[in-house]
Amino acid sequence: MMFNWSKDLLRQVLGVLELEPKVGGVTTLIAAHGLDARDPETITVWEALESRRMSMRNIDIAASSWLDGSQTVLTGRTAAYRARILKDPEYLSAFTNEHWLGRYRMHCGDDQFATRWLLNHGWEGRIQTGATIYSEALCDSRHIKQTLRWARNGKISSAKRIFSKRMWKEYPWLSLLTAQTVVAMIIQIWRLSFLVYSFSDPWLLIERLFRPRWYLRHLGAQIVKDFFQHYFVTFYTTITLHALCFTPALDTKTITDLTSGESASRELIHKSHPLRLQAKHVDNARRQVLALA
Repeated sequence: MMFNWSKDLLRQVLGVLELEPKVGGVTTLIAAHGLDARDPETITVWEALESRRMSMRNIDIAASSWLDGSQTVLTGRTAAYRARILKDPEYLSAFTNEHWLGRYRMHCGDDQFATRWLLNHGWEGRIQTGATIYSEALCDSRHIKQTLRWARNGKISSAKRIFSKRMWKEYPWLSLLTAQTVVAMIIQIWRLSFLVYSFSDPWLLIERLFRPRWYLRHLGAQIVKDFFQHYFVTFYTTITLHALCFTPALDTKTITDLTSGESASRELIHKSHPLRLQAKHVDNARRQVLALA
């Protein structure tokens, strides 16, 4: 996936870390790359959905920051963290050995983990609205897989974040969003029972699906989108939270940067793709750093 930085992004993001000692991580705005310059007729449905999702994400995180200063997640596309946080042996150990339900090893969701770590260890997060990441919008059905993966990560992060004492004391809006997500996961059982009941009564199903309704004529596309998002995605991801099998490759430079922490202003820039290290890579990374030294 392709990413581009807006002008002076690095300076603007690192400036927040230099001016505010309590801030441990900074995120940015996200926009679809190149869609504004294209003929609307050439833009696929998938690209339009991805662009809308990015816009909604910007609105949500900006509103959350204004309400109580919280962020649900510092985007994994590009975020800046203090090097001493990522170099902390405790952080690296927890990061490389995170599990879901004590059984399933987490292979993605590194941005969610880093955001929760800041929350649970007294750090603050910020959004730099003057900096934007221009990301490629997927033009095919890969958008669905991406949406499902992000939805799973968000649910798992909410389930873990709900036990954060600091969140309940200092961030009321984040607490509300987290509780809403967890409760929604629980009531999926009720939704499943209603779905089974609907199929047991064909006439009820036909009446619900095919009865003429005025809003279908005016809001048809939005209703289909909301149905897909709130029923299929929500339900499917809830019952498949263990299916986190996205494992990105790691190159030597990435491992070296992560373990050494040497970069501009001694801040480590986490760019372009997730960095969910496997435990077996830790010793290899250390050996590579020693060899380079």
